[in-house]
Amino acid sequence: MASRNLCSALSNLAFEYETPKIVTIRDVKIGIVYRLMQLGIIAYVVGFIGVFLTSYTILYTKGYQDKEHGQSTVLTKVKGISSSYNRKDIPEIYRKVWDPSDYIVPPLTPNSVFIITNLVITARQSLGKCPEHTVALGCKQQEIPLPTGKCRQAMSERPLAKSRQWSAERTTLTFCHKFSLWFSGQMTGNCVQVFNSTKTNFTCEIVSWCPLEDDTIINRFLEQPILDNAENFTVFFKNYVEFPYFGIKRRNLDAVTDNYAKGCLYNPETDPLCPIFRLGDIARLMGLKFTQLSSYGSVINVQIKWMCNLDFSIDGCIPEVKFSDMDDLGNTFSPGYNF
Repeated sequence: MASRNLCSALSNLAFEYETPKIVTIRDVKIGIVYRLMQLGIIAYVVGFIGVFLTSYTILYTKGYQDKEHGQSTVLTKVKGISSSYNRKDIPEIYRKVWDPSDYIVPPLTPNSVFIITNLVITARQSLGKCPEHTVALGCKQQEIPLPTGKCRQAMSERPLAKSRQWSAERTTLTFCHKFSLWFSGQMTGNCVQVFNSTKTNFTCEIVSWCPLEDDTIINRFLEQPILDNAENFTVFFKNYVEFPYFGIKRRNLDAVTDNYAKGCLYNPETDPLCPIFRLGDIARLMGLKFTQLSSYGSVINVQIKWMCNLDFSIDGCIPEVKFSDMDDLGNTFSPGYNF
């Protein structure tokens, strides 16, 4: 019995055909209600989409606002004292007290501050002749006998050449007339002994500021730079910004009082408005140790960003400061500031 019912149901499903029956009612009231319902549904959908797009444009993207890029300028002042007076691991010429007049030099690029943290001192330089201290770029000496007879007499009467030194019986041929980018001055053509080295070590003589700088000494200052207290130096930023279209002028000092500025140091969490930045804290904010920056030097980007929404109080128009290290300290070739 059950199998027959199942077969009948499958047969009906396979071979039955249904069609809807449409009844047309001619009634004015029912027709008006029906069309009003259709218009209501369409109006609801269109209105919802319109409200959504309008809200997105006005509220989220703030399409009703005018925008302007501000005009800004920054003034800086560096303070701090470092002493290498009592250090015994450095030459005596480096032992002194360093103040801003010693470690602040004119910047090599605009809109920047240059602070010395490590240095090489070459004392008592004067313009003169001295050996090029790079022995690897030295010269060769080769003595060759002079020819005899008239030819010898003619050669001995020739004027001295830059690359030859003539004697009565022999001549010394040197190679100090070729130009090289690695030399520190203008070559004289003479091949001379290097300082107090053995007679087999010779280098070309140059005209330059002598004695030449010996920057190999910096290897002794990598773990502890000359200005080892530089991480406690502070930089004071005074930033002005103007939005001419809106007639708005602001400073990063507008929300800072004299008493507060005298004892604060910038901290993004506790003191975000403080205009005084400690160099060691700047390195920490970049995730670095200060010695990584002070040994070889580095190029640090300071970004002061003003995002002011003038729909609200002008007191909320304050800057956001970020620091980033522009250098790749892991690079073995010319790391840091090419010190």
